[in-house]
Parts: sequence; structure tokens; C-alpha cells
Amino acid sequence: MRILFVTAASEAFGGRGPAARATASLPKALRGLEHAAAVLTPLTADIDPTASSLARRLTKLRWTDAVDQEHAIELWTGRSVSGVDHVFFGQETLFRPATHLLEGDASTVADRVAAFATAAVQYLEKDAEGYALVHGYGALGAAVIAAMKAAGRPEPTVLTVDDAEGTLHFEGDAAARLGDDADAAMPLLAGLRQAGRVTTSSPRRAEALRTNEGPLAAVASERGTELVGVLDGIDASRWNPVTDPRLAARFDPVDLRGKATCKEALQRELDLPPRSDVPLVAAFGAARGGDGLGSLARVASELLRNDVQVAVLLAEGDDGALVGAFEDLWDRWPDRLQLRTRDEDGLQHRLMAGADLAFDGAHAPAGHRVMVAQRYGAVPVAVLAGANADLMVDCDAKLETGTGLAIHVENPAAGPSDEAVLAGLRRGLAAFRGGDAFAALRSRVMRLDHTWDRTARRYAGLYRERLAPPDEDAD
Repeated sequence: MRILFVTAASEAFGGRGPAARATASLPKALRGLEHAAAVLTPLTADIDPTASSLARRLTKLRWTDAVDQEHAIELWTGRSVSGVDHVFFGQETLFRPATHLLEGDASTVADRVAAFATAAVQYLEKDAEGYALVHGYGALGAAVIAAMKAAGRPEPTVLTVDDAEGTLHFEGDAAARLGDDADAAMPLLAGLRQAGRVTTSSPRRAEALRTNEGPLAAVASERGTELVGVLDGIDASRWNPVTDPRLAARFDPVDLRGKATCKEALQRELDLPPRSDVPLVAAFGAARGGDGLGSLARVASELLRNDVQVAVLLAEGDDGALVGAFEDLWDRWPDRLQLRTRDEDGLQHRLMAGADLAFDGAHAPAGHRVMVAQRYGAVPVAVLAGANADLMVDCDAKLETGTGLAIHVENPAAGPSDEAVLAGLRRGLAAFRGGDAFAALRSRVMRLDHTWDRTARRYAGLYRERLAPPDEDAD
């Protein structure tokens, strides 16, 4: 079958986040199952058509704004390095100045969403080959599905709910730009009502959507079993300790000697004393106070009284106080804690390969960090919520069962307490000193199947259900 994915950005062309990762990897995995796929996104400021070898097509799409002025939308096409076709909508005043769908004031964002959805319907009408199904991601995908429904398009649809844009809500004149329907003011709500099937990144996330308060919950509850959780995967061409070119040595679940080499190389790179007998904890996140790193900074003084090494990688963010807190800890404990604020030359890959434990204090919608940690034999110490709760089984005291060490939280939305973070990390230090039991745990988590092939097979089944004739669909 031929599938069109609709998303605000794809990782294949520089996008970030769960939806961008999924729409770079899932179409590639579906190609391995002999399906064809294309990805439709806006041509934003961070995509250079020349550098990306994009071709501008003669086809012109049209959009009429709130003052009845008609605008031309250009159609560009290209192909990712993995061989997946990409289609881009270019528009100089809406898409090109922005690097993300949500940039700008409410009216600009509403115009951007409305123009894209209108053009998407026209593109489907003009496409000669035809798509068997349209799979939208997030608010932009939902808006396209709603526009398809209003235009009477026949293609079956699937919507994947994306956390980042779930609260996109327009009012007044901005809402009117998306149509007269009351649901149009909140694109994700419109998509939830009108998509043929709705998915999200984990079964726990699907249940949370049905039971949490807010406008989405009521509609999600109405969808019942038509809302399903499908776990994402990780791209094995990027995250594979057997082939990763960024590592000092390669390793697998059977032969872990290369991981010991990676640990020593990482310690030397970070100016930590090279020691095989000390647990090395890797922590990642944005420098804006999320990911549980605020708790880690507050409990680190207690944690560092143990014989432990901690490596923190902070991505760009706006919380200077958090960076300052880790810098103070770095100054006090340079032989036990190191801080980096840039992922230079794939440092994140080397951290996962060298670490014994990986801290994840976030309520993870997609669980990407836990999957990568397990793949690289860094036992996750993670909040047991969201997708993490579907990816991890908390280890027993003897480490004979389980695939991670849980940080328990009473209210996942509020995040873990400092006490819970410290308790979880102390469990990790104790587990490391479990000798052969820890080695067996490390090997066990590395054998878990987190490939996109598994996810693609599940989605191919969902697509076939949507394409089935009504009498077959009812069976």
C-alpha cells in the first residue's frame, strides 16, 4: 500500500521530537515490508532546498486568506538518505520564515495550519498515483484529516497524538481562520473526532488520554478501542553498539568486553578517573528544568558522597539556574561529576555506551531514552510512567527478573520527588555492585526488541483494518 505521512517536521530533515523521529523511521521500516510511503511537511527556514537536493515542481496549490487574498503554495519533492520520498509545501510568508509550526502569534500559526491543510487536500486531488491511507501526526496532521473530511476525501485516515502540540487552541479571529466548526479551533480535538483510527506512543499513554481531565479526554474516551497505544522504536542504523562508528569499541549482549573499553575511553574523555569498579551514571536532558534533572541537581550532593561517577549532558535550554547548579557540583566534585552542554561528535552515543546506568526522570511519552539505554547496556533508572511503564519491568531485589530500576511517582504529571530520585539512583548503585547478577541484567536488557520493524508490523496491521471492506472490518 502507499501511505502519506503528515507531520510538522521530520528528523530526516533536521526535525526534533517524537513525531519527527517516528516519521523518519516508520516509513523506512514500512518500505522493508514492501509498502510505499511519503512524508509531507512544511518547507521551513531550517531546510535548504539546494543542500537537500529538493526539486521544485510545476504544480501550484492555492490558499485564500482571511481577507480573500489568494496565495500560491509551491510543491517541492526530495528523498531522505534512507530512500523515503518527502513532499514539502513552500510558502514565503508563512512556512519559510519559521523553523517550527508554532512560531509566531496565534493568527500567524492559525494561517499556517489552515494553509497547509487546504494545500494538502489539493495535493491529494492532484496526485496521480493516489494514496491508500493518510497517517497524520500531531496538530498539523489532525488539521489535515479534518480538512480531508470536510472536502469528502475518500482516503482512510490514522492520527497519532503528539504531546508537544496537544494544547494548540485558537480563539476569536485566529480560530475563524480554521473554519466554522467549533472543533476546528483545537486541531487535535477535530482530528480525534474525525480520524478513522487514533494511536499514541504507548498503551499507558492511550489510557491516560481516556482518563485525564480536559477536552481531549472526553473525545478519547468516546473513541474507546479505536484509540490504541503502539510503542515507538529506535533506529537501529543510528543506535546499534555493534556498528556505531562513534564508539571506541563495539559490543553485543554476548560479548560485552567492548563496553568496558567504551567506559574507560569515556572516563578519559570526560576527565574522570578511569575505574572499572565504580558505577558510571549518564543523565541527559534540556537545560530548562525538565527531565527530572532539577531533582538530580538537588540530590547530587547526597549521591556523590557514594563512590560513583556522574556524567550530565544538557541540551540547549533557558534555565541558567539549572546549569549553574550543575556547574557548582562540577567544581566541588570534579573527580565524580562532569558536565557537558554540547553533544559534540556524538557524545550522547558514547555516554550510553560507556555508562553502567542511565537516569531518566521524565514522564516519557515515547520512551526513546529508555530504549536507547537498554540497547547500549546502560541499565535505565527511570520514572515508571508513560511509555517507560510499557518498556520497563522493575527489577526484583536479586536482579533475576526485570529490565530496569523504577523511580516510583505518585502523580506522573507532577514528576518524581527528590526523595524518589535519590532512592532510585541508590538502587542503581547497589545493583551495579551485584556482580554477575548485574552483568546478566545488562545482557538481558540489550536483547529486547526495540526496532521500528516491530512497530511497522503493528501499524501495517492497523492500516489493513482501515482498508478492509465494512463486513471484514466488523469481524
